[in-house]
Amino acid sequence: MTLAPELPRSLQWLNAPATTLHEQRGRIVAEARARVARLRDQDASMRRDLERWLPGDQREALRGIEANLETIGARLRTLASDAS
Repeated sequence: MTLAPELPRSLQWLNAPATTLHEQRGRIVAEARARVARLRDQDASMRRDLERWLPGDQREALRGIEANLETIGARLRTLASDAS
């Protein structure tokens, strides 16, 4: 009989046999990359749904906002690289 609840799937690697720090880091990096890929896919899917459901004028406004955010982000990245 175990008293501790079962770990969520994202933490299953904690139950793996003891390994080196390098191996653990590699597992964590792989898990993080998998999560990022999954979240990017979900984000793209949600954005497609949002665009499909919005009326035309709101869809155009959203595209304008996103374009402005891209421009601001690019400018901030340039400023940050120039500062370093």
